Amino acid sequence: MHLYTCLQSTCLVLLWMVMASPLALAFPFVLLLTVPLRKLLLPLVFTTRELQLLDGEEPEAEPEQDEYEQLQMPV
Repeated sequence: MHLYTCLQSTCLVLLWMVMASPLALAFPFVLLLTVPLRKLLLPLVFTTRELQLLDGEEPEAEPEQDEYEQLQMPV
């Protein structure tokens, strides 16, 4: 777990350095590069189970309520 925290800290420092430099216009692009980092590089370092634990659980979708169920229909 310490390796993952170190990786997060390194990415945070790199993003902060880009944001504070004249390359700040590239900040959104550098931020988007964290997605391939997660999808391509982290599976080489961590097992699938570790990545699932680090990602957390997916939120369950709540069933949509039909607004007509709550209305009284005139007979």
